[in-house]
Amino acid sequence: MADTRTEIVDIAEQLIQQVGCNAFSYRDISERIGIKTASIHYHFPSKDDLVLEVISRYRESFNEALLSLREGESSGLKQIQGIGKLVLACFDHGKGFCTAASLASDENTVTNQVRDAVQLFFRDFASAIKKALESARSTGELRDGIDISLTATAAVSLLEGAMLLARTQQSDKPIRDVLRWLEGILTE
Repeated sequence: MADTRTEIVDIAEQLIQQVGCNAFSYRDISERIGIKTASIHYHFPSKDDLVLEVISRYRESFNEALLSLREGESSGLKQIQGIGKLVLACFDHGKGFCTAASLASDENTVTNQVRDAVQLFFRDFASAIKKALESARSTGELRDGIDISLTATAAVSLLEGAMLLARTQQSDKPIRDVLRWLEGILTE
């Protein structure tokens, strides 16, 4: 069983993914866990402290998965496919939406610290795709004429947008379509 602090962060992450940052309170968390809101305040004096912990943990976990992909796969295109599987896993495991994207949609109401942490997540995401594309280029897997920086930014945008469509359609087809399209433009 997870400790109370971890359980609070787990529930907060689920709520951010399901309803957004502004639509949940400490009371929602306390009811799900069965603790008093004062116990949540003990671990996280402010909601901002809690949200920063959620996005920090999410980013760290994603970066660990990306590093594992890079270390375990020399093919840049296989790394791109692995990144696609990470996005699909986010959708398939009931999350339905990227935590960072959900927080980005609350951009006008979160603190600068949260906004900065979300920007770091997306920077890391694009950087991982860029590194995979550079790897693909160095091994001859990538067709000529691909602008790596532009493609990395477009890929993040398309994958995050596809996740939003997948959520509304309750199907991973939009994500799979983007992955198939991306692979096609990179290699044809």
